[in-house]
Amino acid sequence: MNKFILFIGIASIFIVGGCSTQASTSYSPSEIVTKAVEDRSNLKGFYMKGTYKITKGGKTIDRTEMEQWQDYERGNIKVISKNKTGEKTQSLNDGSSIIFYNSSQNNAFKTSSPQLSSEWVGSNQREQIQQTLNQTMKSHNMELVGEEAINGKDTYHLKATPKESNSIRGEEEYWISKESWMIMKSISKSGDVQVDYTVSELTLNPSFEEGTFTLDIPKDVDTKSLDESNLTKSITLEQAEEALGQSILQVTDKSYERLNIEKYDSTGFNRTEVSMEYIKDNKLQFALSVFPAPEEDDEPLPNIDLVEVRGTEGEYMSDGIQNLSWNEKGLRYSLLAQNNNLAKNELIQIAEQLQYK
Repeated sequence: MNKFILFIGIASIFIVGGCSTQASTSYSPSEIVTKAVEDRSNLKGFYMKGTYKITKGGKTIDRTEMEQWQDYERGNIKVISKNKTGEKTQSLNDGSSIIFYNSSQNNAFKTSSPQLSSEWVGSNQREQIQQTLNQTMKSHNMELVGEEAINGKDTYHLKATPKESNSIRGEEEYWISKESWMIMKSISKSGDVQVDYTVSELTLNPSFEEGTFTLDIPKDVDTKSLDESNLTKSITLEQAEEALGQSILQVTDKSYERLNIEKYDSTGFNRTEVSMEYIKDNKLQFALSVFPAPEEDDEPLPNIDLVEVRGTEGEYMSDGIQNLSWNEKGLRYSLLAQNNNLAKNELIQIAEQLQYK
């Protein structure tokens, strides 16, 4: 379940785009998506308050309340969220570094890594919007339904229906502000799981008070540097196998060249993961990731392809990303295509040719 919630969660909470209606506008769905992604004219910043809810079989399994302050002129982003258990997190990105504080765990971290900053706070939010909306345009048929008022904001209502009957992402609906092109409400469905995202308050171009872009971190909390912690390290194959406690499979096809080997110590999942990227003709092709197989498997994603790989059952995902995964000798292997032209049978062939060295 966790993998699926993460996937559709990103698809709904980070989409802050826009759409329109055929009945009263000349915009086509593709033009509206372009507007949603690219049109930020006269928008210097915003304050937003919203709710993100996940239900399964009609029962709420997660609910998160979120506030976000964004100043485009200064590059500042502040996000405060609280889930249904009361766990509260705060994050602040000033354009050059990010601070993350979890009040329940009473810990704080700071990093200047652009990659971590974008993942944790959404500093590249519009880029994430573009990727998701572009994927929706490819995988779904768009329909302009009508106009509605959502929490005092006039919106265009867009409905997206998957082109493929076995798509992981089911029907999706978006209500987009006519004024700002920001999504005021969205509903995403897959099987009996539904994700609802609703903006209850939205203020455009606010005058941010002094002290807005600061975090309320207790004085007794020691803010640790993730840059110094080096959660991600470049290592050798020998170090990778030592970290995982056993030999790991390697790519034997000489047409692929290994670009790097990195080790990531995830505190959230309490595990060590090794990732190796491979190139061909100086272009990224795929990443081979390895980590200890979970003791209890996640609930299978809906409509995922079950495939035979290396004499065992594996999973292949092609909706949004192309990924092949399987368990072998206590390890979870994952082949993630970074070249969109890599087909399912090619990933399986690469997996079948893996060998121990």
